[in-house]
Amino acid sequence: MSLHGQTRRSLTQCIEKTRRRGGRLTLVLAGHSQLKHELRRPSREETGARTTVFELEGIQGQHRRDITWLLEQCAASYYWVMGDPERAIASGQRALVFCGSDYQVETNLFLGQVYCTMGDYRRAKEFLRRNIALIASDRARERFGIAALPSVMSRTWLVWCLSECSEFAEGIAHAEEALQIAEAVDHPYSLIVAHFEMGLLYLRQGELHKAIWMLERGLQLCQIGNLPIRFSSIASTLGYAYALSGRTWAGSIIIRCGLRG
Repeated sequence: MSLHGQTRRSLTQCIEKTRRRGGRLTLVLAGHSQLKHELRRPSREETGARTTVFELEGIQGQHRRDITWLLEQCAASYYWVMGDPERAIASGQRALVFCGSDYQVETNLFLGQVYCTMGDYRRAKEFLRRNIALIASDRARERFGIAALPSVMSRTWLVWCLSECSEFAEGIAHAEEALQIAEAVDHPYSLIVAHFEMGLLYLRQGELHKAIWMLERGLQLCQIGNLPIRFSSIASTLGYAYALSGRTWAGSIIIRCGLRG
């Protein structure tokens, strides 16, 4: 068994980028037992020298549960990216069986996101509300191993669900909480998401002036922080809000900017 060339190159790039930034990187590769021979080839010194090989059958207790959770969570993420939400949910539900309270934060958020994108807002709200309750106020600034703040992301995805269900009053309350947390931590990406979702809620409510202000601020934060990941979606939504407010020319320009990314 051998690793695909692109996989090998990606592993090397991950290691190099992490080293340059002074960090540490842990990768879990699940595969055939022959994989250990591939990693320990002389030509794989960069990865092989740092590889620890283990079999899941030889691990017991909480360590086994943690690794099983990780594998199920990775599988769930893979299925979602590949456009198979049903299998993503099945793996996510299995992950919940094995995870401790901190890992539940990531899995609850994931399941809330998948259900939301499927249009099952009732189930999405259940997982997202559960997450908000799980993250105590004194831990609202923690990442729980996630790039963005789960306390903010859980609220912003819940805002999306609530706005789709026209539950605007509760949505605004959660959006304001998300914005307050993001501002207190001064986390750029979380700030962008909080402004975007609040703007989207106001847009669906018909509050065009408030929606435009929030979306303009979100777009500005994308540019200031050099974070293009949300630029297209915010620009397109802002252009739509401009058009609804009668600023058709400005709307068409910003939408074209969004399409170009």
